[in-house]
Amino acid sequence: MFWINPPAKPLVAVNLSDAGQPALLDQVVVFGRFGRVGGWAPSAALRDIGGIVLKPRTFYVLAGESAGIGTPAFLPNGKIVGILTVRQVATDRPSAFATMSGAEGLGLLPVILPADDVLDIAKQATEKR
Repeated sequence: MFWINPPAKPLVAVNLSDAGQPALLDQVVVFGRFGRVGGWAPSAALRDIGGIVLKPRTFYVLAGESAGIGTPAFLPNGKIVGILTVRQVATDRPSAFATMSGAEGLGLLPVILPADDVLDIAKQATEKR
C-alpha cells in the first residue's frame, strides 16, 4: 500500500456555473492526456469551434481533429466551455459511402457538452434516491 501526501494548499475547483459560451470560429483550449504510446503525458491544444448545434440541445463542434473524450475545454480567458463527448444517432443502414464521410457518416459526432449540462448531470448524481 502507498500513501499520498496531501497537497500543500487546497486544490482549485472549476466553477461549472460560470461557463463561457463560444461563438462560431472562437478558439478553445482543450486539455487531455496522450495514450499509452505517449506515456500518459498531459496535452493541450487550441481548437476552433467549427459548428454550434442548437437543437435538440446545444453542442459545440470542434473543427478538424477531435481531442480525447471526457476532457475539458476552456475559452482562452479561463472560463470552462464544457466536456468533450460524442453525440450518437442511429443510422438506418450505414453504407460504404457513409464510412468515407468519417464518424459523422456513421452517426457519431465528437462535441463539447456545455458546462451547464455537465452541472445538471452532476447534481443528479448527488441526489438521494
